[in-house]
Amino acid sequence: MQHAGFSQVVLARELTLNEIHTIASQTTVPLEVFIHGALCISYSGQCYISALLSGRSANRGACAQYCRLPYTLKDANGQVIAENKHLLSLKDVNRSDELEKLLDAGVSSLKIEGRLKDVSYVKNITAFYRKKLDAIIRQRPEYKKASSGDCKYTFEPVAAKSFNRGFTSFYLEDKPLDAAAMDTPKSLGEFIGTVKEIRKNSFTVAGLVPLHNGDGLVFFNSKNELEGFRINKVEDNRVFPPEMPAIVPKTRLYRNYDHEFEKLLDKPSATRKIGVVLELADNRFGFTLAITDEDGVRAILTEPFGKEVARRDQQENIRTQLAKLGNTPYEPVTIDLSLSENWFIPSSLLAEMRRKAVEALTRVRRIRYQREIRRSAKEDAKEKNTYIAGSLTYLGNVSNSYAASFYRQHGVKEIAPAFELQPVTGAPLMFTKHYIRYSLGICPRHQQRQRQWQEPFTLSWKDIHLRLEFDCKQCGMKVYKEGKE
Repeated sequence: MQHAGFSQVVLARELTLNEIHTIASQTTVPLEVFIHGALCISYSGQCYISALLSGRSANRGACAQYCRLPYTLKDANGQVIAENKHLLSLKDVNRSDELEKLLDAGVSSLKIEGRLKDVSYVKNITAFYRKKLDAIIRQRPEYKKASSGDCKYTFEPVAAKSFNRGFTSFYLEDKPLDAAAMDTPKSLGEFIGTVKEIRKNSFTVAGLVPLHNGDGLVFFNSKNELEGFRINKVEDNRVFPPEMPAIVPKTRLYRNYDHEFEKLLDKPSATRKIGVVLELADNRFGFTLAITDEDGVRAILTEPFGKEVARRDQQENIRTQLAKLGNTPYEPVTIDLSLSENWFIPSSLLAEMRRKAVEALTRVRRIRYQREIRRSAKEDAKEKNTYIAGSLTYLGNVSNSYAASFYRQHGVKEIAPAFELQPVTGAPLMFTKHYIRYSLGICPRHQQRQRQWQEPFTLSWKDIHLRLEFDCKQCGMKVYKEGKE
């Protein structure tokens, strides 16, 4: 695959590290991967259940979330394997521990899911990964940030404090048994401990996580349903809820709303500043101020001024005045003074030189900035790259003339319309690496359970019935609609 003028390509989220590395080794196109957020169960762009059952296309951002419903799983004999479980719902992906491996595999851009997420989610999760990346870059000088400046935060980012259904690396290396969030599609938050002692209107928590008045806690009740409440008051590890929930000792507790943490995020919580070195020197007719940023961009300003030796040492005042970069995008890293005498320099002159120098540096940075320019469609068309297939089925998701024209330019002769335009009777509605038998511990290849179940398996919710087809060799699964379509 050769560079065809794309700024970057977003890879399918179900790819393994080895597959990502293989793709990166055969292209010069910058690659982006999905690292955090809600997961679709189906292969990327290959989910049609929402389009068929509701007319809302998951492949075009209008998913009706059928994968988050509670289903009952039965075998061909009608035997219940699992009841009222969210069997198609996955945990959220979190690849923070695999960032360095992804960079080494050839990835240069990281994608965080943020659809319908609030401001605190965006602040927390982006800061969480920014700090992870900065730590890697400090240890690996061959990697470089895509933009200038360093970020500072008024809070310590913790991924588990934002909306999540539990975390998974999603088959990046090994196939995990716990990729599914079968108990609930709602946010669990962070695990904080277990219930220890229960009294009439309070209970104690066995755990080391500090709790706050107003925190939101959740737990699974006796029916294995997620239930929640707010903390009215907390004293050390004793919690006083408005009303006592139906909890018992050893109940696992999760916090999906940290009141004090959210208060921090409600305020301005982050800054990004570009480090600069300021150098002040004298000359025959005045003073020269040079300012150099962390990217090596430099601006020099000279101001004429009659020099007079001061009675008191001026260094402290000079450094103080030059350091006042205020709400500019810069912060001083070093202030160097090369003065032949202890000259008196008015604060007003220093402030004016600082202001002009900063403005000059900003102008030079803008001049030097090179914006990436995408090639035109005509230039792209000159490329002789040929698509890997001469024909496209509905799986190509071609739903408009622009997409059809693109594929024809690259050698595709037969193009079927997208499923949303022309549903294909009997076609799989989902293609997925999520393998229900494996997640339930009844995979015949692994024999976690000895009981044999008769295929085909069926998922049911109200009047919706889905048939499952397993591919043991590929450790994958397809989902079909049962009955008339």
